[in-house]
Amino acid sequence: MQVLFATDGSGSSEAAANLLQRMPLPRTSELTLLTVLPRLDQAMTKRESLSKSDTDHAEELLVRESARFDETGWKVRTMTREGHIAREIVEAANGLGANLLVVGAKGLSGLKRFLLGSVSQNVTRYAPCSVLVVRQHSRAARSGDAEAPLRVVLAYDDSEPAERAVKFLASLPRQERVEVLVVTVQILITALGLDLKQKQGALWHETQLKMTTDLNRVASELLPLTPHVVPRLLEAADAAEGILNVAGDFDADLIVLGATGRSGIERLLLGSVANRVLYHANCSVLVVRD
Repeated sequence: MQVLFATDGSGSSEAAANLLQRMPLPRTSELTLLTVLPRLDQAMTKRESLSKSDTDHAEELLVRESARFDETGWKVRTMTREGHIAREIVEAANGLGANLLVVGAKGLSGLKRFLLGSVSQNVTRYAPCSVLVVRQHSRAARSGDAEAPLRVVLAYDDSEPAERAVKFLASLPRQERVEVLVVTVQILITALGLDLKQKQGALWHETQLKMTTDLNRVASELLPLTPHVVPRLLEAADAAEGILNVAGDFDADLIVLGATGRSGIERLLLGSVANRVLYHANCSVLVVRD
């Protein structure tokens, strides 16, 4: 697996490194550590726009980050680029043929949109591969404790993107300390008391039976990853809200979901449900693409 980790030395990058170390990735993975030096004046030449202190700081950061991954068994290399940060990260992912891009939710700039920094927002929007956005206060991201269980909520909706997310998790090496909660949301129309009428219909029960069957199948497909897999069918008026609530109750470290949802409604390259979960989750989020 080709993994690209974009770091800027911020607290979010520190958290991202901690979580990345605990992810059950193949030991044959190749990790590229990238830092991007922003060019303040795009009209400047590279020589003019970078000072020696800038480049020295970048080198020190990458050396420090490389040492962190010594025990993973991964092949580690470093890369420095200059320019527009999000664009350079996406172009690096393209050039490497990355399978997974890892970035902190909020960088040193302090810029944010909802709970996402501008860099992580744009990277997730335009990246050619799966993206792991790490939030600093996540329990697993804060801690380097390899003994603590990694709690994962997999959002499943019987769509092709959701199946890709299942396939991604199922392909990872077995890890006993991973706990997975597989969640499907059955939409309940609560306005004007329609929920009572809705639940009395045959279609509701047929849908519920199919969702339960699908959940059990997905749970069985994830058993090679971990024996700790639990399926759960939720009833909620809003899919994103249901996913976020159950992730909070589960004290999840990570939410995993496909890049677009069953509705087919897209906002740029993300489905509306994935978009809202990514922006408002209190934990890290992995958006799976082909």
